[in-house]
Amino acid sequence: LTSRPDVHLDLSTKAFDSISTGSSCGKIVVDYWRTDCDYNTNIKVRTQGSTSSQIDAHHSVILYISDVDKRGSIHGVELISRDDNWFKCEITNENYWLCNGGAPLTTDYPYDVKFIDDQGTVLYAYDLITSFEQGKVYDTGVNY
Repeated sequence: LTSRPDVHLDLSTKAFDSISTGSSCGKIVVDYWRTDCDYNTNIKVRTQGSTSSQIDAHHSVILYISDVDKRGSIHGVELISRDDNWFKCEITNENYWLCNGGAPLTTDYPYDVKFIDDQGTVLYAYDLITSFEQGKVYDTGVNY
């Protein structure tokens, strides 16, 4: 069971009233457990844009990752360029990952993407990202 005070859950008035004690001031503690997801599709990666000051490099790239099966929890993302340069990404918000690694990401496409879930299982999507242009959606061909 998990209890996290930083998670917000919207409920209808009827549903909230059925589990609240009446003196909760709109907040209640809810214990919950995770269940596996089954999307029957591949993980998707969407480029959310980049910052760049050069034609041949991007100082940071934002990726949105969706449709993750099983526990649905990605804990690590890394980009690997064609020339074997590795860039770690950090989660900035639910499903959004900022990739920069302290050095500009070069345009030596395509990039492989390494996913690590909360159980330490690693998946690779090879030759996936061919551009950091905003709004591109890539089907990884893999899922947990």
